[in-house]
Amino acid sequence: MKEAISVLCLCSKLASLPMESVRELVDSLIDNYSLHGSKKTCHTDAWSCVYCATVLMEPVTLACGHTCCKKCLMKDLTGVCKKCGSKYEPIEDDPIDEAEHIKVSILVSDLANKFWVEDLKAVNLRNEGNRLFQRGEVTASLDKYSQALRLAPDDHLTASNRSHAYYRSELYDEALEDANRSIEIKPDWGKSYFRKGMVLAARENHDEALIAYFQCLILEDSCSKALRTEIFKVIYKLISHRYNETEDLPQGSSKIEVKFFSQPDLRMDVCKGGNDSESDDSEEENGGQHLGTTLKIKQNRKMLIAKKQKAMQCFG
Repeated sequence: MKEAISVLCLCSKLASLPMESVRELVDSLIDNYSLHGSKKTCHTDAWSCVYCATVLMEPVTLACGHTCCKKCLMKDLTGVCKKCGSKYEPIEDDPIDEAEHIKVSILVSDLANKFWVEDLKAVNLRNEGNRLFQRGEVTASLDKYSQALRLAPDDHLTASNRSHAYYRSELYDEALEDANRSIEIKPDWGKSYFRKGMVLAARENHDEALIAYFQCLILEDSCSKALRTEIFKVIYKLISHRYNETEDLPQGSSKIEVKFFSQPDLRMDVCKGGNDSESDDSEEENGGQHLGTTLKIKQNRKMLIAKKQKAMQCFG
């Protein structure tokens, strides 16, 4: 993978970066991480939904004994309990009438309504915020999310949704704070890392954004189209960006070690340019400097040719 990145970095400095080559690299990286992903389960307490991991709304008990929200059950297409992996039979074959046939657990519902009143109010506020956000009323949705978090400060879904609303409002500091808050509340939930990656990418902190996206990948059951697209965009920008000097890095970015992107042998091959007598060893003596731009290579060659011509005049 490092050699592939090195070659693509070199290509970006000599010519336009081939999109298809970057896409193949991204697909290989995603496949590699997906193969090493562990079995993903939802770690929740007995009184939280096994799908959304928040307070139970219209609780439904599955055949395995675990409980989930009615709405979450209707959205699930796997037919597998996310907590224990047990399969359950579909409630109803006809999706139009499915909701009518799902039986809510009255006992669990009464207990949830008795002991988690504030949390249930927070869920209703979050749902209101979601509807406002979908209608494009982002500022109004932020108000609803904030009210919900005051009632249920440990709701990772609300923190994540507010992070996205802040992101849409270009309030990146607040968006990053809420994304990290959601991660702290539930570190095994992938979408929080996706939110974080979006904010970091918007702030041009592409290296940290890439890490966040892959953290999301290993926690998800599969790589969604949106996640794959964002990974591609970040890797493309990382490769095509010219990291000539550390001060050229975008503000807020960590200093990426050049050895991750370049190989000494590749650098020397470029400098030699097919003629051993034209090689410039100064880069290797300085140690660790990355691939020069095309302009720098041409300048080095012109300097060497000029020295040769001068030497020929002296001895000629």
